[in-house]
Amino acid sequence: MRLGVEDLANVRFAFSPLWECVAAFRTWRDPARHAVHLPWVAAIDRRLRDTNWALLDAVARAPSGLVPDFLAPPPVTPLARFASELATFRRTSVPIISREVSAAYPNGVPTHVAAALRDPAAFIDTLGKLLNTFWVRALAPTWPRLVARLEAEVLFRSRALGWGGASALFEDLHASVRYVRRARGGTLHIHAHDRYDRAARGAGILLVPSVFAWPDVYVAARPPWRPTLAYPARGAADLWSSQEAPRNASLAALVGDRRASVLARLDTPHTTLELAHALGLSPGAASTQVTTLWRAGIADRTRVGRRVFYVLNGRGQAFKGALDRS
Repeated sequence: MRLGVEDLANVRFAFSPLWECVAAFRTWRDPARHAVHLPWVAAIDRRLRDTNWALLDAVARAPSGLVPDFLAPPPVTPLARFASELATFRRTSVPIISREVSAAYPNGVPTHVAAALRDPAAFIDTLGKLLNTFWVRALAPTWPRLVARLEAEVLFRSRALGWGGASALFEDLHASVRYVRRARGGTLHIHAHDRYDRAARGAGILLVPSVFAWPDVYVAARPPWRPTLAYPARGAADLWSSQEAPRNASLAALVGDRRASVLARLDTPHTTLELAHALGLSPGAASTQVTTLWRAGIADRTRVGRRVFYVLNGRGQAFKGALDRS
């Protein structure tokens, strides 16, 4: 995908509760492929057993690997709400639905899906109800924790963009994503299941960090959708873990076990509540630790909405790195 100057000037971030719902559903249906989320799968599985998920399963998990874009349209606001995104989904036109379902099943749409498509209104209504049921039972209870992880990812990438431009933004975004800088822009190489054929597309690119996208990336590039790349947020692997990060003996000897554990987590932005959950601390104890590091000048804090994120700054990274090498 060629990205010109205008495209790079229109790089934006957004969260998509509906996309997270679809990705989480795919995770639940195929937990072996998404092993980092097994604790979450085990916790929610019992709540979902009394519902017939066959239609949503067929649309969201086609054998081709394609996820029809209409199932989770690219968000139109940075902080979309699930209800508003579901309303947008329900307004999808029949031609778009038919085209994208057919593309997801190049060898023929299954009989039960084709039968459901004969009544598009009922088809959309059934899918909408299933998505809403899954959201309420599986995601809504943990959504605040997921949002905190997504906000931390946007903070991290925004800092990278500000410090190093597009090259730094896309660096280590995902193993399947590579950015090559060129005159007046660059080229974004993405290895993913998609129907992109270099046809006309809108300007810019929307980046949607996702907890449940792991281990894949997903692309929406064809009209009428805004060019969008959904990718795994950093730290998704330890989201459900309550275990401490590996202990550095030198660091622990200098600052103590508890503060060393907090330092080990702050390579990426975290809130005090995230640290408390991950390290088995009380929120007050976690707050005391990060405030001490901030006052010592080795951690930065940034407010995003109502949350405050802490992350090691250059001095903190140098301090920690020197002890890592000792």
